[in-house]
Amino acid sequence: MRPEVLTFMKILDLTLNAIFALAAALFMAYFAFRNGKGLFTVLPDGIAELFTSHKGLQYVALGIGVMALVAKVPVLKALKRQRTERRM
Repeated sequence: MRPEVLTFMKILDLTLNAIFALAAALFMAYFAFRNGKGLFTVLPDGIAELFTSHKGLQYVALGIGVMALVAKVPVLKALKRQRTERRM
């Protein structure tokens, strides 16, 4: 694998990690809000209302998180293959 492709794969892996972390945080914030705790209870009303008035965002966040994890599988396989080739 060429070095620029390897760099792109590493950047893609980091980007997918960030997307998953944000999606997981948003989904957990909705879950905690149902129990009267969490991020949305401490945010200013204007910001919290933006999220709490759109309940569908919870499922969008869940879907994005799952898609990020699915997309990571081939990226991690390619990076692992590159590490194995480099050792030989």
